[in-house]
Amino acid sequence: MIKAVSTLGAIGLAAALVAVSGGVAGAIDPPVVPPGPPPPDPAPGPDQPMRQIAACTTTGVLPGSDLRELPAALQLMNMPEAWKESTGVGVVVGVIDTGVAAQPRLPHLVSGGDYVMGPFGDGLSDCDGHGTVVASLIGAAPSGLALVPKPAWAAPAAPRPGLRRRARFHRHRLRRRSR
Repeated sequence: MIKAVSTLGAIGLAAALVAVSGGVAGAIDPPVVPPGPPPPDPAPGPDQPMRQIAACTTTGVLPGSDLRELPAALQLMNMPEAWKESTGVGVVVGVIDTGVAAQPRLPHLVSGGDYVMGPFGDGLSDCDGHGTVVASLIGAAPSGLALVPKPAWAAPAAPRPGLRRRARFHRHRLRRRSR
């Protein structure tokens, strides 16, 4: 008997709460989507002006490197077998990193914007060096040496946008208060 009364009381309380709350669907108005295309994105840039605080890093090849050899990582993944299926021809790759510096092994770069330097940069400079190395790993052209079969290097025919998103050698300019 006591169990039946407490069950009925719980059901009655739940029914009263639902009746008073107006239901879940009536909680908010649905969003209004304006007709037509969305507005254009603003130009990329930092929230505050930036300045360079250190000398830029330089990239290069370690002494004793044999660029004619297929790198161990590509050998481990058996990339020559994968290249028989697909080479990346016509694929556009976006590198969102520290920028991508122009160099002979990346001949088809396209600017994608610069969130570090804003209107003073185009993403095609790389003070940190990281973005350039990443872009080179993705699809750099051979430097005149007999590296691997040509299909493996077909991806550089497609442009790669350089988009700089971070940089450790740049900082926000501090705004001085005028007194």
